[in-house]
Amino acid sequence: MILELIKEKQDLWAYLKKAPKPIVIYGMGDGADKVINLLESYDVKIAGVFASDTFVRGQSFRGFTVETLAQTEARMDDFIVLVCFATQREDVLENIYTVAAKHELYAPDVPVYGTELFDMDFLKSHEAELESVYSKLEDEISRQIFLDIISYKISGKIDYLKANVSGAEEVYSIISPGNNEIFVDAGAYNGDTIEEFLGVTGGSFEKIIALEPDRRSYKKLAAKAEGFGGNICCLNTAAWDKKEELYFAQTSGRQNAVSASAADITQADSIDNILKGESATIIKYDVEGSEGKALAGSAETIKKYHPSLIISAYHRSGDIFSLPITALSIYSGYKLYLWRPVYIPPWDIRYVLKI
Repeated sequence: MILELIKEKQDLWAYLKKAPKPIVIYGMGDGADKVINLLESYDVKIAGVFASDTFVRGQSFRGFTVETLAQTEARMDDFIVLVCFATQREDVLENIYTVAAKHELYAPDVPVYGTELFDMDFLKSHEAELESVYSKLEDEISRQIFLDIISYKISGKIDYLKANVSGAEEVYSIISPGNNEIFVDAGAYNGDTIEEFLGVTGGSFEKIIALEPDRRSYKKLAAKAEGFGGNICCLNTAAWDKKEELYFAQTSGRQNAVSASAADITQADSIDNILKGESATIIKYDVEGSEGKALAGSAETIKKYHPSLIISAYHRSGDIFSLPITALSIYSGYKLYLWRPVYIPPWDIRYVLKI
């Protein structure tokens, strides 16, 4: 059914293998490295790298002198542009749309973590799981977001990412939080999501438990929490499925993650252990690819109290289907919704589950 519902019948990578025009990379950094590595694995060569004018300083990237778009256009009449960075900034998005109006443009979907690529083979091999999730989505907007994300992942076409977007307040409007919530924020970063939560509750709550494993982000979180007032417990801990010490890549940014090669050790624990049998009314999971572990570590709380769940589902290719399936296997009585903000690629998409 999913294959019938989406228009895309060929993935971007298959198209690029036979691309009729030169391919240039827009952006530098980890995303560009991933895309170039994938193209090299398909024996597809690129013809250049460009960046926004303010970032071009004569530097090189992957053996290419980084150019402005105008310099690239001076060298070639026409080419395919691959956007290789993530953004939700309005000015940057407008710049991408401007480039897309002049050139054939795609934003390849590559996983933040893991190596599984969401290509046509991946879609076909997981069609049953995708159909299962699609059939359980509660409203038409969630179903359309789901199909748009899949269509984007296959094609890299940014037009699929322009519709059905909303602000963070829409996530909480699904839940309709009151003034006495017990909010567990797994992956609290620097306190921004607590601030987001308080914005929709008018600053009222019963208790907040905030987990953040990165030491530098945790310090910012703890300092910000003091200004919020009330009963807020901040823990320098990763949300996991059990109590354990983990190797962790500390970056002080959002992309802190468990890593077998990292030198830093951080404490991890399950939400069930942290709550010690006490209740939660809302649990938010944004734990950089470890959402499955964190869900498993809160299974007893979910079974007993049925808190509303907000689950980030964009870090790994399988998150779009595996995380809602996991949550519903713990408690099948939830209603399932899908939400996404303005973002290229579709980062920060969240499933919302409520009774």
